[in-house]
Amino acid sequence: MLQTRQYTNLNLELRDLDESTNTFKVSVPISDVGETCEAFSAPYLSEEMEEHLIRLESKNNLRLSELVEFGKQITARLFPSPEITTLFQRAIEKAGQDGCIRIRLVIKHLKLAQIPWELCYLPQPEDQDSYDNFLVLNPKYSMVRYEPVDSSQSKIAKENQESLRLLAVTADPKGNLKLKMEQKAIEKSLKGFDVKGINLSWEPFINNPTVNDLISELHKGADLFHFAGHGVFTKGKISNSSEKTRFVISKLELNGLVEKQASFLSNSLEIEDYRGIGNIVLLSQETEGSYELFPANELAIHLWQAGVRVAVLGACETGRRDGVSPW
Repeated sequence: MLQTRQYTNLNLELRDLDESTNTFKVSVPISDVGETCEAFSAPYLSEEMEEHLIRLESKNNLRLSELVEFGKQITARLFPSPEITTLFQRAIEKAGQDGCIRIRLVIKHLKLAQIPWELCYLPQPEDQDSYDNFLVLNPKYSMVRYEPVDSSQSKIAKENQESLRLLAVTADPKGNLKLKMEQKAIEKSLKGFDVKGINLSWEPFINNPTVNDLISELHKGADLFHFAGHGVFTKGKISNSSEKTRFVISKLELNGLVEKQASFLSNSLEIEDYRGIGNIVLLSQETEGSYELFPANELAIHLWQAGVRVAVLGACETGRRDGVSPW
């Protein structure tokens, strides 16, 4: 029987970016361990941090020592005061040995949302630098982003939860991803799924579908959706047009888009009149050897129509934000 994880929540609100002083504010709103009475000032990105971000975007891997230093700078900005650090320590104590800590980021400025806070680094006493000290690589910690939106939240639970369907999709038209490893990991986890009163169906995996193949599978209905593959974030001027943005590209064009992603970060730190379009990359049914970009706004409609409650997108750029939409 699967054990339910017990989380202690610590909420961090990031807001009020002041570009004249290069600072922003951090506070702890109501959390499981208390709250702060005021917001504390933290420095925005330094030039060195921006350079590191651009290198990460361009797949120019940083050395471990550089990643650790970057992670420490991220940590210093998330916990800029003794008051916030004390609440974090209190959350650790409350969770105890068997519990977990969930840090929920409430980000109220678009530029602050562009920063990879997930690279937060928590060094341990007398430990050497290690990837294990990055917060999100430690199973005891979870970091989630809570998006403030001007609408009520819908419930995830469905009326009939005795039977759930997971639609698991892998797509690697370029042939350069290790998706078999991910598929085996998912299979291993789900074969041990044992929750009283719930039947989860998830086989078979859908491998390398076209857009129409994926839509057809979604029309069968699903409660959970998992995608692993390539993702591309494209950029265009703001438009009120309702025309579909899906298009077919060649391998050379796809490689060009991936290379351009490195320059997107520096541009996205400046709020412009653009609309970002996130896409997953699927096989094209029109031209052999080509790929089709399936835009997130279209995918979201089909997920909603299928009845999907939870979607996991494991692809590059799937967490990217533009200056218009929270998604």
